[in-house]
Amino acid sequence: MKLKKFQAESMPEALNQIRTELGSDAVILHTKEITAGGWFGFFAKKKLEVTAAVDPVSNVTPNPKVVAAAPEIKRAEVIKSPALVKQASQIERMNVPDIILHLDRELEKQDVHTKIRHELKEDLFGFWYSQDKEKRTPLAVYNFTKQWFKKRLQEVKIGSSLFDKKYMIFAVPQV
Repeated sequence: MKLKKFQAESMPEALNQIRTELGSDAVILHTKEITAGGWFGFFAKKKLEVTAAVDPVSNVTPNPKVVAAAPEIKRAEVIKSPALVKQASQIERMNVPDIILHLDRELEKQDVHTKIRHELKEDLFGFWYSQDKEKRTPLAVYNFTKQWFKKRLQEVKIGSSLFDKKYMIFAVPQV
């Protein structure tokens, strides 16, 4: 299975990119809204990140006529449709292994931010399906999650290293 992430301004643009590169047999696995560009988080633009997959065994080539004739779907219409939202959540739950869902629920109980949980789920999903079936164990998921959090934690130095400078500037709000 060939996985690829696409970034686009809108869903129709992402669909066109997917059909052009992966063909009409491509399946959308995950979508999320991201911020791209900007300067220290300011002036960042919101974009869609869409993860799509296609089976490379089925030698399907993209058809330019189909891509050109693709119907324009307004993102607001998709979001407002409760039936589509319910169906998408059911599909997402069907594709995610039980151990990953259990881990996600436990992290939610511990008030881990939704964005972090989604990033972890996405990485766990890739990890799970990259392993052989006999290596897909709860212990493997636990170890992967432990390493995933270790990579994201940074060491904070406190002590004399903060006071090696000749000058220090303190800024406080004016009362």
